[in-house]
Formats: sequence, C-alpha cells, structure tokens
Amino acid sequence: MNSFYIVTNSNKDKDSQVTDRMVSFLKSRGKTVITDTEGGEIPEHVDCVLSVGGDGTMIQAVKSLMDRDAAFAGVNMGTVGFLPEIEPDSLEQSLERIVEGEYELEERMMLSGSIGDRESLALNDVVLFRTGDMQIIDYKIYVNDRFLTSFRADGVIVSTPTGSTGYNLSAGGPIVEPLSRVMVVTPICNHALTSRSVVLCESDKVRIDALWHSKDGGVIVSFDGEENIPLSCGGSVNIAAADRNTKMIRLDRESFLTALSRKLR
Repeated sequence: MNSFYIVTNSNKDKDSQVTDRMVSFLKSRGKTVITDTEGGEIPEHVDCVLSVGGDGTMIQAVKSLMDRDAAFAGVNMGTVGFLPEIEPDSLEQSLERIVEGEYELEERMMLSGSIGDRESLALNDVVLFRTGDMQIIDYKIYVNDRFLTSFRADGVIVSTPTGSTGYNLSAGGPIVEPLSRVMVVTPICNHALTSRSVVLCESDKVRIDALWHSKDGGVIVSFDGEENIPLSCGGSVNIAAADRNTKMIRLDRESFLTALSRKLR
C-alpha cells in the first residue's frame, strides 16, 4: 500500500499526538499521506483509510469513502471498540505490518435500504425509531413479501454481522461472527414477552411497515446513525444485502471469540 488517508476524531485525539505519529511513520516509509484535518479534496485513489477514534469514527470513514475501493483500518481511541483493531501502544508495529502487507482482508457485508426512490447503505445497521411524545409504534415485518410478525415497540434494528456488537447487542440481540452473511432483526423495547430477534439469510428481502396514531410523533429511519430519513405514517422501508462489501484489514490472528471475550471483560 502506497497511499493513505487518515480520518481523525478530534475529540478522541485532541492534541493530534496519535495522528502525528501515524503521519511521521508512514512518510518515513516513503508513503503518501493525507489527513482530513488538512482540508481540501480527498484524492481519487486511496489504498488504505485509517481512522483514529472509536467505532463511530470508523463507520463515518467507511460511509464517506466507500466509493474509493480502499481498505479500512482503525486506531482504537474509544472504550470497547469492536471495529478499530490497532491500539495506540502498538501503533508503529501495526503500521509496519500494513506497509509490509502482513495482514488479511475481510469482506464485510453491508445493507442497502430504500424508502421510496431514496436509497442508502449501512455497514452496521438500519434502525427505525420513534420521535415526539412517548409512544410505541406498531410494526409489521415481511420477509420476501411474506408476513413474518408484528409487534409494538420503540423501534426495530436490522443489523449486519459487523453491527451485531453495536445497538443490536444493547437491545438484546445476538452477537454474530463478523464474516457471516446474515441479517439480524431485533425489536427495541418490545411490548411483548414472546418476541425475539430473527436471523435471516443474506438473500432475504425485508420490508418493515410502521404505523402510529399520535399526531405529535413519527418514525425516523437511520443508516449507521449517520443519515436519518423521516418515514411517513404507514410508510415502509425495504432492506436487503448490498451488492458491495467493505474491506477491513485484519492484523490480529486471534479468533473473533477470543477477541470478543477480551473486550467484554
């Protein structure tokens, strides 16, 4: 890899010490390095995008640079940080391995969601949630145009395996191995004792209808927490596996379960 673009969360790397270390090291290896703090246009060709922050920073980088066909890696400056794999204490050693090609590329599944003629992509999840006064929403779930279930809840999460350790986990959904090719549908604060998460195949097509009766509330469809689209009463969102993946750099040879156990502790 010869060209690098660094995306930094200034709230996490306030004095830019980590970012400056990355720039210094990569330039010492003769690599082209541009940071988002420099401003200007992002170069058309980027081999690797490096994020400095937590999961949210890395997702933002993916969303804004997915058309560059670059590989993504992150420096973990957050708390848990399931996506960023590089720790500041081993920064130079990790960058050396990337420069030398000592890594594996993981193809992470993404979701495509459409509301009318508007379409967006998500690496983590597509979330429907209520707005306005305290209320619950009636949801109907269809899979491949066949009715699956209905429930009353604060919202619904449709997650990728990558996103299963995010909002889905907080809502009681299952943790899924990140290289799996499935979708997880999980209700948020469901008002029924029998409703559970449902794991669907990559080839399935999901439609969620949202109904409510309050004049002061509504439903928002959020893609990775970055793009929020209002949904009209009785409106629907269609969700399926996207026709593109995100390339993640994997340096650590330990299994996902070992890493998960360590992070959860």
